[in-house]
Amino acid sequence: MTSIGRDEGAKRDPFWVASMITTLLTFATLWYLTPLGPMLSWIAASSATALALYAIDKGASLANKRRVPESLLLLLPLLGGFSGSLAGMFLFRHKIRKRSFWTVNLFAALMWCVLLLWAFLGRRDLY
Repeated sequence: MTSIGRDEGAKRDPFWVASMITTLLTFATLWYLTPLGPMLSWIAASSATALALYAIDKGASLANKRRVPESLLLLLPLLGGFSGSLAGMFLFRHKIRKRSFWTVNLFAALMWCVLLLWAFLGRRDLY
């Protein structure tokens, strides 16, 4: 039996593909059907996906099923899903003891707040 390297396993993981497709479809729907601009639509879509993945991962951890990769849970806040990720941490009491999750989520929240402020002050068509 051969072992799959960490990077190879992530490329084959169905959670990666499903979460990115879900995020893109939700983004397109929000941007097209709501008055939200592209930036807020992207943040809402990424946050919804992050919240759903936290719920799935918490359920999987309780049932000893296949888990969502931590790398995906750490990437989504950086891509805009910081509010859904933080909400998932609190609502499901999941990953709240891991310092890496706090660091990434708080950095992402700060980064996206700065980007939103920049968009609000200068480029009103983005938010």
